Amino acid sequence: MNLKSLILKPIGALCFLTVISCNDNVTSDIEDIEESLTEDVETLADGTVFPKESVAEIAARIDREMSGIRTIRKTAAQSSSIPHYVGVISATGKCPYGVGEIRYYMDCQDNEKLKFDKNDTEYQHNDPGCYKSKGLDINSKGNVTWVVCIVDANEFKFRRMKYGYAIFDLSHTQYLNGAAEVLVHSDDEDNNNANEYLCSSYGFVRNESSPYWPSQPKDKKDLRNTEFWLYYFAPDPNSGYKLPNLGFEYDVFGNFDCCSYKKQNILITDSEDHKCNNYWALCQQGSNKKTENQLGENYLFGSNGKILKNHNSHFYFAIQSSRYYREDIK
Repeated sequence: MNLKSLILKPIGALCFLTVISCNDNVTSDIEDIEESLTEDVETLADGTVFPKESVAEIAARIDREMSGIRTIRKTAAQSSSIPHYVGVISATGKCPYGVGEIRYYMDCQDNEKLKFDKNDTEYQHNDPGCYKSKGLDINSKGNVTWVVCIVDANEFKFRRMKYGYAIFDLSHTQYLNGAAEVLVHSDDEDNNNANEYLCSSYGFVRNESSPYWPSQPKDKKDLRNTEFWLYYFAPDPNSGYKLPNLGFEYDVFGNFDCCSYKKQNILITDSEDHKCNNYWALCQQGSNKKTENQLGENYLFGSNGKILKNHNSHFYFAIQSSRYYREDIK
């Protein structure tokens, strides 16, 4: 089976987590997607019309990025003077002075009553006391502003812990302390898509050349979907490490405390309903890439590492406050 088929093979519906109180203990066939350009286009806010990215283009791009275009550096690179940029979600909605900030507006599915399309973007747990990161702001129309702070992994040690978690992979460097890499592609609203970087300097696109700051796409059409890379640290029950103290409050992708949502929650983003092309792919160091169809829909949303789920044109992002399991201030 080729990569194109793997990415778009329909996924069977699975039951998701039951919504509980915070105080408890708690794709279509290839032929359908590769339609004629006159029927399968996206329109930008400025009226520009262009064809959606074809399945073949997506497959080729994943192959290029996963096969080593990026520079592979050994663990010794951690002591290098070349920065190794990663990103964390701001818990307060802004990054401290002197810290690079990615502020990104994600245009989710529009409410279209005549098409029976409803925006379902929300936090899954909404009872009083449930944790809601200020770095993931949902507006009245169900769109999300992401606030991500950029830090140098050479200065702060992110590594495997007893809990599984993920942070943004923004660097030219391919791997980090045994973490796998995950490409996330969210098929956002097609009609007059308004995705936009609200900051003028930084984006989610990793920069292969000096000074390595993550960049923003030069072409507006490249922003019609949300795409980023994550470092995924699988849980290690024998590890005694904790999340590093960065000097400010931040969140990661994770779910440390099983069924309590006082310091964690699950952000559900409603992607484009019409022929949704959400997907993710994972690349473990020393292994071939795997798509979610190969690993299973719940591979990154299992009982011991609730990070990411792609289900029924929705992405589920587990959001975890670092305060729950973080090094003390030294």
